[in-house]
Amino acid sequence: MSDWQLIDASEAAALPALLERTFAQLYNDDFADVMMGINHQLKVEVRGWHSKDHWAMGVLLTPWMLTKIYVPLSAPDDIAIPADWQAEARRDASYVVIGSLMTLTIDGQPHAVHINYHPTLGHYCVQPLVQKMNSYANNEAAFAAWGEVLAFRKEYRAKLQTQAEDAAKKAADIDANKRNLLTRWL
Repeated sequence: MSDWQLIDASEAAALPALLERTFAQLYNDDFADVMMGINHQLKVEVRGWHSKDHWAMGVLLTPWMLTKIYVPLSAPDDIAIPADWQAEARRDASYVVIGSLMTLTIDGQPHAVHINYHPTLGHYCVQPLVQKMNSYANNEAAFAAWGEVLAFRKEYRAKLQTQAEDAAKKAADIDANKRNLLTRWL
């Protein structure tokens, strides 16, 4: 039996709305009166929701963070829940923004994530992207800024790929020239 507390299967289809309601309630309960580090202009919103490898995932914006969120659709066999993050230990505990660090593998790619728990959501993982939200005027500005980061990363990866391809072509050309030179001498 798994230590993972999973979302009720009947709720899985409505996960984005459930996340928005749950985190809006967390805002009202824990952050609405906090003045530092919270951007009260931002509303809780989920974007880019999709499923892959038994995980539902998307980007969650709250007044206190922008994060990737991963909700298991079935109990992961390869990730043990730390004792202090078991459902029984967290059920009546105060909300914690990020829990224990662990590695989640989706589609063969490792992701450094933090385990979390909420009685309504069960266990889930977050990968914080931005934790200082004060500079964003509204949700669109926060998502647009993150979009710029993603575009920069994509451009940078493409540049590295082009450089690697150019280096491989240059090495192949040098090898071909060496072979041609050796065949002339022989």
